[in-house]
Amino acid sequence: MTLDELPLQTDATIVECLQDRFDDLGCNPGAVVRVIAKAPFGGPIAFRVGSDTFAFKRDEAKKVIVEL
Repeated sequence: MTLDELPLQTDATIVECLQDRFDDLGCNPGAVVRVIAKAPFGGPIAFRVGSDTFAFKRDEAKKVIVEL
């Protein structure tokens, strides 16, 4: 599944990031990620990796493959 499909407050492991700049943010394969908020109407998704919190647009979140 992709990061935008991950339910709120559910931990998942990053399998693959399909955009290189995500590596700079700590979104590396094997990292644990948790979606903490989703804006309505297709807005950004806030998520936590370790102790850091980020927000991606939905089309960016679709480029992060995760597994439960």
